Amino acid sequence: QKIGCDGRIGSGAAIDKCGVCGGNMEICRYVNGIFRTPHLTHDFHTVVIIPAGAGRINITETRNSRSCIALRSARNPSVMFINGKLKLGVLDHSGRYNVAGTQFEYNRPRFSNKGETMIATGPTNEDLEVLLFFQQENPGITYEYTIPKRNAQLPSIVGTTEPRGSSSLNGRNANERRGSRYYRKNYRNRITDAEAVDREDSSNSRRDITTVHRLNPPLLSGEPNPMGRTKWMKVGFGPCSQSCAEGTKSSNIKCIRLSTRQPVSDEYCTGQQKPRKQVRRCNRQACPAYYDVGDWLECSRTCGSGRRTRTVICRQLFSGNFTSAVSHSRCRGLSKPPSHERCLVRVCAHWAPAQEWSPCSSRCGAGTQSRHSVCKSGDGRILPNRECGSQRRPATMRTCDAGPCLTKWFITDWQQCSADCDRGQQRRNVVCINTANVPAGCPRRHQPEASRNCARSSCGVKHEWFAGKWGSCSSNCGRGIQTRKATCLSMATDGTMSVAPETNNRFPCEISEKPALQRPCNTQSCGSRWHYTQWTECSVSCGGGSRTRDVHCLDEAGLFSPLCKASHKPKAAETCNTISCFALRDPNCEDKRSDCEQLKRARLCKYKVFRDDCCATCPNPGSTHTSSLHGR
Repeated sequence: QKIGCDGRIGSGAAIDKCGVCGGNMEICRYVNGIFRTPHLTHDFHTVVIIPAGAGRINITETRNSRSCIALRSARNPSVMFINGKLKLGVLDHSGRYNVAGTQFEYNRPRFSNKGETMIATGPTNEDLEVLLFFQQENPGITYEYTIPKRNAQLPSIVGTTEPRGSSSLNGRNANERRGSRYYRKNYRNRITDAEAVDREDSSNSRRDITTVHRLNPPLLSGEPNPMGRTKWMKVGFGPCSQSCAEGTKSSNIKCIRLSTRQPVSDEYCTGQQKPRKQVRRCNRQACPAYYDVGDWLECSRTCGSGRRTRTVICRQLFSGNFTSAVSHSRCRGLSKPPSHERCLVRVCAHWAPAQEWSPCSSRCGAGTQSRHSVCKSGDGRILPNRECGSQRRPATMRTCDAGPCLTKWFITDWQQCSADCDRGQQRRNVVCINTANVPAGCPRRHQPEASRNCARSSCGVKHEWFAGKWGSCSSNCGRGIQTRKATCLSMATDGTMSVAPETNNRFPCEISEKPALQRPCNTQSCGSRWHYTQWTECSVSCGGGSRTRDVHCLDEAGLFSPLCKASHKPKAAETCNTISCFALRDPNCEDKRSDCEQLKRARLCKYKVFRDDCCATCPNPGSTHTSSLHGR
C-alpha cells in the first residue's frame, strides 16, 4: 500500500488544492480557467487579473508559439514586471523574478514544443494582470490560483501514528512493542513538516500563528522484519539536469538491506531519518551557440509592398543560466535566418474610372469628353476620396474630334436597273450630312436625284416563258436584288424552238404566267458605306485642271464611321479639261484687258463678259473654232 501525506501506510491522505494534507478545500477557494480567443490584434491582451493574496499560481501556455506571456501591475499598468519590452522586440530571459511580495519562476523553453510558464507560491500583496502579447496565434493560456477564505482554520495533524491493530500505546501491548527491535526507544514527536494553525481571538481580532511539527513514527509490527536491518544510504548520483551551462545532479538515497547491501522498498526504512540529498554541479561548459531570432516588426508601409525587419543574434548560454550575445563566427556552421524581407499588408487604395468616356460634346469639329473616377480599395470597395491621399487622379476630361463640319449632299453609286425589259428604275442613296448644324440643312435645289428610269435590251417574244438562273445579288448588304431573265419562246411542232417576236409591245406568251424576274437578297444591314458629293467645277477651262468632291464613310444613320474598307474608297480628286488651251484659241481674237491672266486664275472666265474681253486667255468652249477642233 502507498504511504499518505500524513506518513501512514494506506491512509489515502493527499494534499488538497490549498496545500493542506488531508484537507478538503476548507481554507481556500480554487480558481482556474483557459484563455482561447483566437483572432486578436498584434498587441497586449488581458488573460486574467489575479487578486492580492493569491497563492499557488500557475500560468501555462498549452504549447510553444510565437506569442508571449507578460505580467504587470493591475493597479498601475505602466509598471511591467516580466516581458515589458515585447513591443521593442526584447524578450526577458527565463529565471526568477521578485514580484508583488513573492517570487515568480518564468520559463520559456528554447528547444521544446512546451509553452511558457509562470509559477509562484504566493501570497501576492497586490493585484496582478496576466497579459498575452499576440503574434500570429493563441494556442491557449491556462491559469489557476487559490484565494484564502476568511475565518478558516487549518486542520492539525496531532499525535503519533497509531500502530496497526491498536488504538493506544498503554498496557501490555505497548510494552511488547517496546521490546520489538523495530521500535526506537528514544522516539519522540519531532519536527518534519509544518502546518499553520490559525486561532482567532475575538477580543482583539488578532491572529496567532502556531507552527506544529510532527514526525511520523516508524513502522511497528509484531512480526520480525523479513529484510533484517535496513538503513537509508547514498547510492551514487542521478543524471545532470542540463547537458551544458551548469546543471545539478543529486545523490540517490536508497533503503539498503545491510546484510546484502542491496536496495529494498523504501517502506522497510520507514521511521528512520532519511538523509538529505547531496547536490553537485555538473556540465559547466557553455552550450553551443545558436541564433536567437526576434519577432518581425511591423511592415514599413501600411499598404502596398514594404519591408520588415527582425533581430537575428548569435547567442550562447553560459554557466549560471546566463545568456550573452557572441560573435557570429561562433554560429558559422548554422544557417542564419533572414533579418529582412518584403511584406505586403494589403493593396493600397487607388483611383479607378467609374464609367466610360461620355459622347463627344460636339457634332463636328473639336469637342470634349468627360468621365468620373472614384477611390477604390484593393478588393473593389468604394472608399472616401481622402483614402487615396495624394495619388494622381485620372483625367476627367479630354478633347475629341467629331469629324469635319459639313452641310452637303452625299450619294452612292446607282443600283442595277430593276427591269429586264422595257423601262425600269435605278436607285441610289442620297444623304444630307449637316454636321455644321445649319438650320436650313442642305439646300433642296441642289439635292441629287435618288431614282431614275432605266432600260435594258429588249426581250424576245415567245409563246412559252423560260426563266434563266438567278444572277448575282446587286449588293452585298442592304436592299440587294437578284434578277434573272425570262424569255418567250415559240415552239414548232417538230420541237424546234425560236424566240417569239414582239408585236405592238406585247408578247404572245401569257403575261400573267411570266416568272418573277427579281427578288430581294442580302437584306442584312450594310453597316458603313462610302458616300460622296458631286464633282466641283473644273479649275480651268483648258490646259489641264482639277476637280474635287468630298468622300466620307457613313453608317446607316448618316454618322461618320471608320468601318469602310480603304481599298474601296472612291476618288476624291481628278484631272479635267486636259485639252490644250492653244487648240481652243481663236486666232482672230485678242485680249482687250491687261488683267486677263488674273481673271483666269480667279476662275472668272465662265462669265461671258470676261470671256468677251479676254477671248484669247479665256477661249469660249462653244465657239466655232473649238467645235471644229473637237470634231477632228
